[in-house]
Parts: sequence; C-alpha cells; structure tokens
Amino acid sequence: MKWKLAIGLVLCVFLLAACSTKELSISTRTLTEDERILVKNSGGADMEYFVIKGTMPEGHTLGISIEVYEKGELISENEPGLFKEDLGDRNIGFGVQPGWEDQFDELIFGSPGGLLRLNLEPIGGASSHNSFIDEKVALQPGEPPVYLAYWIASEDGRIRGFGHSLTEDDLEELKAYDRAILLKAELREE
Repeated sequence: MKWKLAIGLVLCVFLLAACSTKELSISTRTLTEDERILVKNSGGADMEYFVIKGTMPEGHTLGISIEVYEKGELISENEPGLFKEDLGDRNIGFGVQPGWEDQFDELIFGSPGGLLRLNLEPIGGASSHNSFIDEKVALQPGEPPVYLAYWIASEDGRIRGFGHSLTEDDLEELKAYDRAILLKAELREE
C-alpha cells in the first residue's frame, strides 16, 4: 500500500513539474478604477500598462526600449528597462502626456527600476495610442523583438487606428507619422 502511495506521489511531482512554466511572457495590465483615478489625480498621462512574468532564459537579458521616429526617421532610441534576473511580476507603464501651447510633449516610462521622462517638441493636430498586444505574448530566444505599444501624432489631424496584429507595412506606416513612439521588448544574448 505504501509503495502505491509513493508511486502516486512521484507521479504528482512529475505532473506538477511538467505543468510549471519556465516561459517568459508579457501581457497587458488593466488598472482597477481606484488605480486609474490615482494615476489621473497624480498628473499621469493616458498610458499602456504591462506585466512581465516568468523565468529568464539562461544567458539572456530582456531589453525594453523606446524608439522615437519623426516622419520615418529614427530620432532616438532609449533603453529604460534592462532585466537580467527572473521576473516574478514586473509592471511597466508607457505613455505620452501631450503638451499644450508652449509646453513640451512628455514621454513617460515607469518600471520598478524608476521613471524615465523625456521632453519632446510639441506637435499639434491629433494623437493616438494603443497596445499592440491584447493577451499574453511569450518571448523566445532568437525571435524578433515584440512591439508592445505606440503613440503617434499628426499635425494635419489625420490618424488611423492600428489593431493588435502588427504587420511590417503597419510598422512602416506608423514610423512615417509626424511623430511615432514605439515600445518594444527583446530577448538578447548576454
């Protein structure tokens, strides 16, 4: 009888080990109403929020970078997030606070490691932002970067929305706006 219990216990351990994930993933994070009010009342911008979870593949780091384009030209690339260790639950936020009249537009990126604020010359007209992902996305070594979110601005006020599936043509169209700011994640070898 004890040997049946021991075999059952061993099978349960193997089953649990098979079910546990060593995957590294990013998913969108929806704020509660209280969190949304707190962010707004603290002067925060409309932002996209994400949760990074999982185990870092051995010999890799996770880079979170922000690309700024103006009329198709890459103006700057910042890397406010570089993660080297396993990630339990890491929340990050990305957004732009549009400037009014003579104020700068302000790019905002927040993570447990701190806050990045970058002032940009304001662009009048219309702007829009959104997440490219609507569910969990697994990050795999050797795969291309995953674009997570965008903010675009157009002086003439013409903007089209982009859905959750991003094609190469969509990416080129985004970059061609008067200003496009893209948030991406990439696993890299150390």
